Amino acid sequence: MGGACGKSRGTAAAAAAAPPVSAADKAAEAAASAASHAEKAQEAAAAAAAAAANGAAAAAALTGEQEPASASDEKDTNPTNAASAEQQQQQEQQQQEQQQEQQQQQEQQQQQEEAAAAQQPASPVVALSAADAELLAAAQQQAAAAAAAAAAAAGSSANLPHAYLFYAAELNEGSLILQWTAAALQQQEIQDKKLLLLASFVPPKYKTVSRSKLQQNGGVTFLLQEMKGERTCSFPGGEATRRSAKRTL
Repeated sequence: MGGACGKSRGTAAAAAAAPPVSAADKAAEAAASAASHAEKAQEAAAAAAAAAANGAAAAAALTGEQEPASASDEKDTNPTNAASAEQQQQQEQQQQEQQQEQQQQQEQQQQQEEAAAAQQPASPVVALSAADAELLAAAQQQAAAAAAAAAAAAGSSANLPHAYLFYAAELNEGSLILQWTAAALQQQEIQDKKLLLLASFVPPKYKTVSRSKLQQNGGVTFLLQEMKGERTCSFPGGEATRRSAKRTL
């Protein structure tokens, strides 16, 4: 008990020996405590704001609405980005102006070419001389007469017996066919039978030819004899084909 009394006396003596706390120190301690409380209050407010933002975002996601962007998001405060965007806009504007100028130049050039072509004089028409006109008229008359003669010959011989030499590509891997007909065959009939006409003629002696000659070997002998003599033979290939056929036969 004596020890406890001695200890309490020592503490009291130390407290009595310590300098008294001034009002300034108390005020500083109070200010520090207030600042600590204010910082905690700011942290709590920031946490509440973050929670509110998260809640709003979640609600917008559920309802399909988008949260409006803040002013800081809409406006780029970085001066470097703003300068680059402005430079890009200027470049695009310059490109558009250049394209418009090129288009205008092309249109002007096309208009000038059209105007120059319209101003060029038309090619002069040279009139035929009297001699040329006579030659042209004679040629036209000759062509008309030849056409009329060919039509008359075809019409006159249409009902006469005809002899044909055909090539049939689809028959026995290619075969020659000699055919006698009482009248001329139409071109459509020949095409329908898929035949290639090599030669044809009207026998000039059909009135005096006996039936036996026409019936012997299907008239092949008479046909070959007539083709060798080139009597009114018709070869689609022209003179060269006629001569070749004569040598072959």
